This record gives sequence, structure tokens and C-alpha cells, in this order.
Amino acid sequence: MRSRTATELRSGALPDIQEALNRLPGVKMESRGIGGSRRISIRGSNARSPFAIRNTFLLADGFVLTSADGVSPFEWLDPQLLTGVEVIAGPTGAFIGGGYGGVVSVSLKPDAQALRFGTSVATLGEGAAGEGPAGGLAAAVALPSRLPTAVRVSAVHQPGYRDQEANRKVQVDVRTTLPSRQGDQTLWIAAWTGRWELPGALDVSTAASTPTAAPGAPFSARVERDRMLVGWSREKEGPRGASGVWLLAHGSTKRNPFGTSRFYQGDKHESEGGLTARGRVVRVLHSGDRGVVRADLSAIVRADRLAVTEWDTLAAPQDRSLRYDLLTDALNLWAGAGCDWLGTRGGRAAVGIGMERLDRLTTGSFAAVPDPYRERYSDTRPLLRASWKQPIGKRLAGHAAFAQGIGHPASLELVHPETFLPNTLRSERADGYEAGLQAAGTRWSTDLTLYRTRVVDAIRQVPGSTDAAVLENAAAAALAGAEWEATARGAHWEVRGYAALQQHRIFEADTLLLPGSPRSVVGIDATGMWRNLRAEVHVRRTGETPLNDANSDVAEPWSRVDAELGRTFGPWTITAGVRNALDVRYTDWWSVNAPGGRYYNPAAPRTWFLACVFTR
Repeated sequence: MRSRTATELRSGALPDIQEALNRLPGVKMESRGIGGSRRISIRGSNARSPFAIRNTFLLADGFVLTSADGVSPFEWLDPQLLTGVEVIAGPTGAFIGGGYGGVVSVSLKPDAQALRFGTSVATLGEGAAGEGPAGGLAAAVALPSRLPTAVRVSAVHQPGYRDQEANRKVQVDVRTTLPSRQGDQTLWIAAWTGRWELPGALDVSTAASTPTAAPGAPFSARVERDRMLVGWSREKEGPRGASGVWLLAHGSTKRNPFGTSRFYQGDKHESEGGLTARGRVVRVLHSGDRGVVRADLSAIVRADRLAVTEWDTLAAPQDRSLRYDLLTDALNLWAGAGCDWLGTRGGRAAVGIGMERLDRLTTGSFAAVPDPYRERYSDTRPLLRASWKQPIGKRLAGHAAFAQGIGHPASLELVHPETFLPNTLRSERADGYEAGLQAAGTRWSTDLTLYRTRVVDAIRQVPGSTDAAVLENAAAAALAGAEWEATARGAHWEVRGYAALQQHRIFEADTLLLPGSPRSVVGIDATGMWRNLRAEVHVRRTGETPLNDANSDVAEPWSRVDAELGRTFGPWTITAGVRNALDVRYTDWWSVNAPGGRYYNPAAPRTWFLACVFTR
């Protein structure tokens, strides 16, 4: 498990969690423009994610945000509102359910300060198509009352470097906590509204000569999204264990006009609502001189309803041509049991088993199919996990783990995007293995992990005839690699290095590498602190990245340097900084297997930012 603190999340005054997560080995989060369309890869888990986030389980203070069929709404994750994030990489089906990417668990618990207000402004980069600077505002207020209540608001406007790349959002979060002997109760109410534009990908010559061009502009391609949630939880901890219950109701609407050519265009409308319930009990079975033995019982229920309709926008304006109209009801049931031993000398062993079942009924109509459509999907899988950690001397420890996961075809994958007919996909199953060494001293620590994940029936993006993202099942993918992280710190400084070497193969028996997955990522984060001054430098180098299944097109390595300097004046902190200081031209969102070599979504060149934060 790797983590980021509130200070690290808010570094650079960014309105998106992307940069903080990208400083973790094995994690690669991408967005088209800061705060735009998102996707994430953890150890190669984005093979099936041309957009949206799948195969990665999302928790917020114990609440389950991931839908019944595995789509996670990362729009909620504003780093200026978060107080921490933890990432568990690899299959987690026996631990909490979900696919083979892992778990992202965030903390939204309020800061210690009663008041926090921050604002930022940033340039867009030389030659930007957007008008005006980018800006953001985040505020958190603890209201004086008998019930501890925190209200947080975030508003962001990004005009975008490229044409048709602007995005904006407003997010409101209210939390009330009532401590009691029966357990702390929390009421959480949140709302999110925003839109992000979709510029479309370019070929290499256009990306070099006119990087701000946007084939999506004539179609006004964009996503307009509104979200709402209400949650209640009760958590209790004691000397003999802990327990918790988390209940959440959520809903959203979405409009998505899209297109890059007359062969790829449309207008999609979605409305979704659902309920999630999670319960967990941890009990100490034995406590002695050699350690503690605990038992863990958990269950999660996720129920969702999704209605989606898509039209052909090039049909007669007075009567758009309907492509399909579908209604999906999904019910996901997961239960798990485990036992672990925590040794007094630092050793640890754990075993567990989980069982996951997804039932989904889809009804509706396709324009190309004369009969009403009705499809039922059902799959049940047992999932295992085991882990071990053993100290080797005073400073060294070895660790190893095995875990399984399952990824179900998501509702947004039920339609073939080129034929507009039903798209039949099978669930993907993963076995993950890892082993490594950890070492630590008084002022330093390091961790090296080797991993291999075998994914049977892996769902992945394949070449199509248009810009649409076509998905199909592969025989078996093999995702292997090495991850390293080290930290050294002194009284006024901290330096952290990280690296990931990745051999993510499309087919287990072949040498071809998974497109969009870089062969290596290496980075250094350096922080210096002296009295009221704080300086940070972040360097990240991304290695060669295959862009198509044949590996005949490869993106060259690129490096990015970010830096910032901040000073505190009483309750005020002023920070100025630069992103992409070397003014490197690069793409960090690849449209893999795109026809005509349209892989490129150029990122912004050098930009400057200024941020001001007041806390009391």
C-alpha cells in the first residue's frame, strides 16, 4: 500500500488528483487537459479503459463509490478537498471485490483548521487556444454547532490549452459527525456539476504543426455531468476490534455529444441511480506474547439502474435517428472472510476468501434489430488472497502476496460503438503474485516489489475502422514489472525517488507489449523547508510507450519538471510555480490503436501558476 498526504495532494494547486497519483510507482493517471476526461492505470489495468475508470475500486472514508459493474467516479476527487489517499495495487477481489487494478481509498475528513480558503490562477501555455487564465477556488469551513459540521466548496474553470478542451466544475461537500459510545456517526451530503470538452486525437504531423487543433470542435464534443450523493455511516473501534456500516444513495445525469468525423459522431444521454451498503467487523481472537490474531468479516451490496439512449446527430435535425435505447438493472453481491496474524516483532500473515456475484438485466431496443432486446448476465466467482511479511534482521523485511480479482463487462460496454449492435463480452479473471523487500532506518526507507498478474479473457481495446473505442476479450494477458520507492529525510529536507519497469504483454505467449503502457517511469521529488519557506521540485521521465498492437508505432521518451516556491505569512501562504519547466512537447493521453495514426492528445507546454491559501 502506498499513500499521499494532504500536503502532497495539494502541491502545485492543481484541481485534479492526477499529478499526486502519478508520483506513485506503477500508477499512471491521465486526463485530456487538467480536470478533463480521466482514466487510470495501476499495473496495466487500463487495457479496457479508452475513457472512464474501470477495474479500480474507489472508497471514500469507507463509503463504496464504485458502481455495481465496476465504474468509479473519480470526478469526486478534488485534491484541494482531500486529506489523504491510499493505493493498493493488484487484484483485490478477495479483500473488497472489484477487478485487478486495485483500490484507491481517499479520506475526506475535514482539516484541523476551522477555516481554509484557497485560490489559484494559472497560464495556459504559449499558443493556447483557450481564452483567459485558468482559475480555481477551494474553501472549507467548520461550523460552530453542537454537531461538528464541515462545509467544503470547490470551483474550477480551465479554458484549456487546445481548442475544445475547456472544463469547469462546482463541488459542494457537507459532513456532520456525531461521536458517541455506540460509534461515531457521519452524515455526508455532496453535489457535483460540471462539463468537460472532448478535443479528439491528432496524427503526428498535425500534433507537431498545430497542437491545439481539435477534430471534436465541429461536433461540440463534450460531457455534461451532474452528480448527487447522500451517505450515512457508523464506525466503532475498541481494544477487542472494530466495526462499521456505510450506506450510500447516489444519482447522476449525463449528456455526451461526441464526434470527430461523420463516421464517428452521436449524442448520448444517461441517467443513473443506485444504492450501496457495506458492513465490516474485525475481532481480536487471540492476543499473546507472539502477536495478535484477528478475524475479519465484510459484505458489500451494490444496486444500480442505468438508462442510456444514443442518437445519430447527422440525421435530419427535426428527427434524429435513434441508435439504441437501453435500461439496465445491476445487482452486485460480495462477501469476504479473512484471518490475519500481527507479530510483535513486525511479522504478519493473512489469508482470506471472497465471493462475488453480479446479476444484470438489460432491456430496450436497437434500431438495427427489429425485436425488443433482453439480455441477462450473471457470474459468480470465489476469490482467494494470502499475504506474508517477515523481518530479516533489524532493518530488512521480506514480503509476498497472492490475490485474485474479477472484472465484469460494464454497462457502458454493452454496445458495439461501430455497428451499434449488442456487444457480448465475458468477465475477466486475474491471478496476481508479488514479492519484495523493505528496508528502513531512522531517516530513510526503501521498498522494492516484483509483480506478475495473469488476466484470462482480458477485455482490451482493439483496432477499429473509426475513432470509436472497440473492445474485445483477449486469450490471456501477462502484466509483469518491478516497482521501487525510496525516501530520505533530514531536518529541513526530504528527497523521494521512485521507478517502475513494466513488461505488460497483450498475450501471455507473445512478446508484444500492451499499447499505452510505458516501459518505464522514473521520478524524483525533492522538498526543502526553512523557517517560513518551502520549495519543491518534481522530475518525472516516462519511457517508450507502444501505441498499437503491432508495436510498430512507439512514442519517444519524455521528461517533465515541475517546481514551486511558497512562503507563509501568519495565516497566509503564497505559492508560485511552474509546470513543465523545460517546455517539453509531449502527449500524456494516448488514443491507442487509433486509425490513421491519430494517437496524439498534446499536453500544454510550460505554464505558470500563483496560489494563495488562508487558514485559521
